[in-house]
Amino acid sequence: MGPAAGRVFSLNEKGSGSWSLNLQSSEGRTRKQFRADSLEEAIDIVEEGYFDEDDFGFSDPNQPEISTVFRQWKETLTCKQSTIDDDYWRRVKQFVDWTDAHGMVYWGEILSFHLQKYAVECLNKNERATVEKRCRVVRSASKFAKMNYPQHRFEMLEFSLPRQNHRQKRRNRDTLTVQQATEFLFFLRDQPFGWNGMVQAVALEALAS
Repeated sequence: MGPAAGRVFSLNEKGSGSWSLNLQSSEGRTRKQFRADSLEEAIDIVEEGYFDEDDFGFSDPNQPEISTVFRQWKETLTCKQSTIDDDYWRRVKQFVDWTDAHGMVYWGEILSFHLQKYAVECLNKNERATVEKRCRVVRSASKFAKMNYPQHRFEMLEFSLPRQNHRQKRRNRDTLTVQQATEFLFFLRDQPFGWNGMVQAVALEALAS
């Protein structure tokens, strides 16, 4: 398999047997032009490694796959096995599924940009409480990859917690339904201190929520 294996790219026919290749590398978008008599031949040219491996964002086609790095990283963890299986590894699988959906195969394809995008998508799904935990396992694995694969010059993946807008904050607040608030107020009314100013304040707060 050539350096195009496992990569996502687009081919455009420009006419008269001329084709244009567009791909996203670690340095930005790369474009190449070449000649082929058909789409099948154009794909074969790419798959056979017609282009330099550096164009595809990694310098060595033998670098580890994403799932391989995570499995090796898992073996270095010193916490309880139940914590690894129920917490860490579950979050790893969520990220691996995300990279699969985005066409990423090799560890070197993951940039800090991707981890930040992943964090934003978690927030958009109302999962802010788990955003840091989801991304933290990826950051830890990236430190492992950087230390154990120095020949590939992997970067340390960083991210920052996205800010929530006002609507998201309100949606994520713990609130009472009207029925729950009513039942709570009647409960307070029946207490020894009776229906006093504090209960009225609680009522206003419940309605404001």
